[in-house]
Order: sequence, then structure tokens, then C-alpha cells
Amino acid sequence: LYPEQLTWYEGVVTELKSKGCNETTIISHIPIYAYRTAYEAAWNKDYKPEEVTYEMAKTGVCWNEGYKNSFGINLEGICSYDFDEGMFDLIKKLGSTKLYICGHDHINTTCIEYEGVKLMYGLKTGRGCYYKAPYNGGTVISIGSDGKVKAELGDDPSRTGVYSFSFSINNLTDHALSYALSADLFAQDSFYYNASATELHMDYWT
Repeated sequence: LYPEQLTWYEGVVTELKSKGCNETTIISHIPIYAYRTAYEAAWNKDYKPEEVTYEMAKTGVCWNEGYKNSFGINLEGICSYDFDEGMFDLIKKLGSTKLYICGHDHINTTCIEYEGVKLMYGLKTGRGCYYKAPYNGGTVISIGSDGKVKAELGDDPSRTGVYSFSFSINNLTDHALSYALSADLFAQDSFYYNASATELHMDYWT
């Protein structure tokens, strides 16, 4: 990030605060340097990421004390800038941004609350470039009635394979009606990503 971008961010936050918006979320492509320091502080180095399952990462066992609410796995290096650009210090100074979401590193999925700010990776979507099938999907961002953002990896974060929903049918007539319900199911399909057919991946093909 260039100094001009930090100045722009500070100006936007100041303007939003003047209009009553006191909490913001940043979504960017490349992680800021703080992702490195956060991961360094949070991850228990007794555990090798490639040997940790997603379920293990949610239990807190592979996270250091103070970071047990973290989740996800980083299977590659954090490709931020090689120096601290000062963005995280500015975020803390302004006190507005509580959630920072980035991408870029396709097989990193961690979310770490670091010094009051959640530093999160969005899940890799689609078959473009490189990825690992279990960590390919989407990140759902929900904004509650209080205006606060809640982020969740995929529609089935527990990886149970079970999806459920509910709905109501209101009969607005004065006589009994019957309904025939049907559904179309769209699921992932597997395909070979390379010409030698040695790398099996999944994508949102029906």
C-alpha cells in the first residue's frame, strides 16, 4: 500500500464517522503485513499445517493461548508485502475497522482476531489457477440488524454434508389448497485439472 492509499482510508473513515458509521470492514485482494505477525503469534508451531484437519483447527488445539477463537489453516506462505506498510497501525488508531478480509493466497483459510481486529481470508472460489478441493467454495458475509458484519466460510462450515432450510406457506384463500413441491439440486462435480489426469479437483459444475 502507498502512503496515498492510507491517507485515502483515513479520510473515508473520518467521513463515515461524521455520518454516524462507526464500524467498517475492509475487503482487499492482498493481505497486509499484519497477517504475518498475527499468524506468527497465533499458530502453535508444534503443529504442521499440512497435518492439521479443518476440524482440528476449529477446536483451538493448534492455536496459542489468547487465540483459541481462531479457525482455518494456512497451507502456503502469507504473500503480503515484505515490509510493514503501516496500515494495521492506522486501523488501530482510527478504531473503525473490526474485520479485514483478503484473498490472494488461494490455500490459506485462517481467521485470526489480532489486537482487536479479525484478519480473515476469503475462501477460494472456482477452478481458476491453483487450489485444494476441500478449501474451495465461497465466503458468506452477513450483515446483522445491528449493522455488524458476520463472516462464515461456506454454507456448511462444519463440513457435515447436511444442508437444511425452512419456509412458510400462507394460504390467502378461504378454501383448502394442496401444494406439490419440487427442488433442483446443484452440487460440486469432480474433474482433472491437468492434462496428465493426476490432480483431481472439484468445482461448482453440475
